Amino acid sequence: MTVVVPSAVPLSQAVSMRRGLFSFFQATPLRMAEGEALCRPVGGAPEMNVLIVDDSKAMRLIVKRTLRQAGLGDLKVHEAENGRDALNKIDDAKPDLILSDLNMPEMNGMELLQEVRASGSKVKFGLVTSEGSTDVRSAALDAGANFMVVKPFTADSFKAAFEGANGNGIRRGAQAGAGELPTPVAMGGILDGLLSPDVTVKNGKLVRPDARRPVVGVRWGADDGTLEVFACVHVDFAIAAGCALTSLPANSVEGHVKATASSGLPEALASNVNEVFNVLGTLFIGELPGSGKLREVAAPLTAFPDDVTKQVRKPLARLDVEIAVAGYGEGGATFFRLA
Repeated sequence: MTVVVPSAVPLSQAVSMRRGLFSFFQATPLRMAEGEALCRPVGGAPEMNVLIVDDSKAMRLIVKRTLRQAGLGDLKVHEAENGRDALNKIDDAKPDLILSDLNMPEMNGMELLQEVRASGSKVKFGLVTSEGSTDVRSAALDAGANFMVVKPFTADSFKAAFEGANGNGIRRGAQAGAGELPTPVAMGGILDGLLSPDVTVKNGKLVRPDARRPVVGVRWGADDGTLEVFACVHVDFAIAAGCALTSLPANSVEGHVKATASSGLPEALASNVNEVFNVLGTLFIGELPGSGKLREVAAPLTAFPDDVTKQVRKPLARLDVEIAVAGYGEGGATFFRLA
């Protein structure tokens, strides 16, 4: 497979000329020609160029690792941190496949897809996103995406999408409906699919802001500003999960926990922790536009925010869990469903 661009105009120039014309966790192909496979057959296959586009370095690493676990032959992987960066690298990378996150600064995944298709390129394009609503799928289809993979994903998820299969290879807990929260089993399925070490989630005790054991405050909400879920999470778990996400040394957890308790999440680990909570948001997706999006991670949380205090006294639902990440540590979390 090769990138197809009309005449000899480089893709970046073609995109630039047409930029004024255009102002993404289930492995479901969106538009494939009958019998067409996204990837070359495994076994003796020539090298395939893949461009991974995500503003999270941790997520780019996870996508790269999962691609190799899927056993899809020789891969030459290129990386870009947003859509604009991807456009600047396409000519040199000459990708057979582009895998892009949906929400990114400067230029998001949908805008990148539109620009690529506007140039005339037929390169295979997949969106990798925590947003799997019908509206997002329809928009991706209309824009020319070949498939979507919803976070959290597995090697089977990618393999099914690449082969043009209609099956769902995603190990994903059922989403909770309005006024509900997922079960510990569903949450365990999400985390176990995201992190390399084994994860155990069981019923726990109420977690509240407490100086004796620092917590992280996490918000998920919809585009209209509705706060859907608020959580108090022990810093111990947040750091353990963040380190496990990219297989950082387990002996670094204690130091990061102390640093977070005194001055907030270490910059080097913040993107990992945010990504874990971003993926957990797929459990809270409801009917509102943008539902389940991660809105804020505050650490350390010393007291409930003013706009949450009254709501957490009488939430629509509450879930208390204890989460253990094998080899890294454990901690409690309480999730309050507020809308």
